[in-house]
Amino acid sequence: MRTATRFVVFTLVVGAIVAFIAPPVGAVSDKDGKDGKAAGTAVAGALEAAPAATPAAPVPVAEGDLLGTWTGTILPSGSQAAFDGGMITIERGDAGLVVKVGPNARVRFTSKRIIRTEQGLRFEVTLPDEDETRLLVYDVRVDGERMTGQVTFVRHRMTQPANIEFARQ
Repeated sequence: MRTATRFVVFTLVVGAIVAFIAPPVGAVSDKDGKDGKAAGTAVAGALEAAPAATPAAPVPVAEGDLLGTWTGTILPSGSQAAFDGGMITIERGDAGLVVKVGPNARVRFTSKRIIRTEQGLRFEVTLPDEDETRLLVYDVRVDGERMTGQVTFVRHRMTQPANIEFARQ
């Protein structure tokens, strides 16, 4: 992680130096004033055509770092009060990762549509309901012993997003 941070800082410093040293766009040079063209047009064009420097991408989370039991809190958008977020377990299965979500170790629901992201997971959990299926859509990021992100509760075509903050147990 230190190497990635150093690389990002290095990239930003080099970008600032290049921006400071580069001639202003459209500056007229003494040598190139004969034909009326702005000097540095080729340089400016090359700078404009070059993609902007982007910070180095974070190091992807290894599958082994996702595994385990996670517990924590959920804070619905627009609310000041967080509540017990239950438990998320992530295990290796025969066909890939298996994610189970529930209020405790006895009551858990297996997720569907698990997608690995660079820093974590996206997954859906369908909860049984008498009237209509309730859906929980998680988008989480794992950073060491912390899992943060969002869960969106979908029911009766309405959504309620919430922030989550879990810790590995």
